Amino acid sequence: AEACRVLLVDDEVVIRQLMARRLRQLGIVNIEHAENGEQAVKMAGENGAPFDLVIVDHYMPCTNGVMTGSETIKALRTCPGTARSVIIGSSGNDMSSEHLCSGADLFWRKPTPSNDKLAEDLVTLFRARMPSGSTCT
Repeated sequence: AEACRVLLVDDEVVIRQLMARRLRQLGIVNIEHAENGEQAVKMAGENGAPFDLVIVDHYMPCTNGVMTGSETIKALRTCPGTARSVIIGSSGNDMSSEHLCSGADLFWRKPTPSNDKLAEDLVTLFRARMPSGSTCT
């Protein structure tokens, strides 16, 4: 799990910090942050190792982000650093159909599920997506 590269996309710094803490509790420590969709797409387009997991909020008005979560997910699916990533949409509102139709693998309604459920979902998603021997399960 330590080798997993994660990108958290949310305009609320406290939400990013809380999710990062929860992921660290699951043994995932290589976590990067983007405060809006535009920054996430830029990070995904840069050279470097691809992200294994991306968690994307839907509404990100606090940082002058123009892109919604579903628009961000759609754009991330075209970037070299995230085209094959596990992408999870997240929102306090039920945006599951928008996120899934845009290319998300799963949608978590805020507040996010318990750590046990997070771990279960991540294991399921990585086993389905990654080749055998992946370090992310």
